[in-house]
Amino acid sequence: MRTKQEYLEFLNKIKWEKGKEIESYLIPAIDIKVEESQSESNIGSSKFGGNPDLPAKTDWPICDNEPMTFLAQINLQQISEFDLENILPKSGILYFFIANPSEFSLEHKVIYSVDNEISRRDFPKGLNKDCRFSQLKMLFENIYTFPSGETLEIESLSENDKESTFELLELDEDFFTYENNQILGHTYPVQGDVNLEWACRILGVEVSFKSFEQNQEKIDNLRNDFINILQFSAENSIPEFWDNFYIDSMGYFGIRKQDLKNREFDNTVLTFQNS
Repeated sequence: MRTKQEYLEFLNKIKWEKGKEIESYLIPAIDIKVEESQSESNIGSSKFGGNPDLPAKTDWPICDNEPMTFLAQINLQQISEFDLENILPKSGILYFFIANPSEFSLEHKVIYSVDNEISRRDFPKGLNKDCRFSQLKMLFENIYTFPSGETLEIESLSENDKESTFELLELDEDFFTYENNQILGHTYPVQGDVNLEWACRILGVEVSFKSFEQNQEKIDNLRNDFINILQFSAENSIPEFWDNFYIDSMGYFGIRKQDLKNREFDNTVLTFQNS
């Protein structure tokens, strides 16, 4: 695991016009590695797939009269030591559900619960067998992230500093690349600025150049108001995405800062990108 100082030393191999501003763009995140487990996970532990550990009073989410697909659960107490800026709640569990992947839908449900009385929930009878994902244990470590070339931060730089970001990639294009499963930090996009897509989803406008031109001020006002609560690689988190649906997308769950503060996880937004 690299220290923050190692990241700063890498950034400062380049001569920047606004070096301090560049350094401020380096923000911590939580990298998620996955590990297969032959045994059942502990109740309430963080994982991709498997059966969720839900409170008795929590119903399994439904979309279009069908049970949603359980994607992941994150135990916030388990990751609190890695949340260096104290952004997330210190206790409780976040549960992530999505619509049937075959529908290519952005419908989803994020549930936040602080109920300690939880138990492993069986899959509903109506849930498609292809949507019953195998369990992968989550392992966490701290990383630092840097914005990609199409983000608002990079767009605001001088032309010389923009060019320098490409020099940074030439030094080591994989320095800021991980397994792509991540909480917090700058997202790792494969198709453009994720924050821009989140803003478009919130505004209910199409993700397109035309929409951006027509709504640029509103979109720009929203773009830096999001927290990445889960970025996941279909390829590196849920094998069934490819095995059952031939999907190798990146998925990104975002939430606005005030909604996170108020624990309004019904107001999350989801977008997918493909390479």
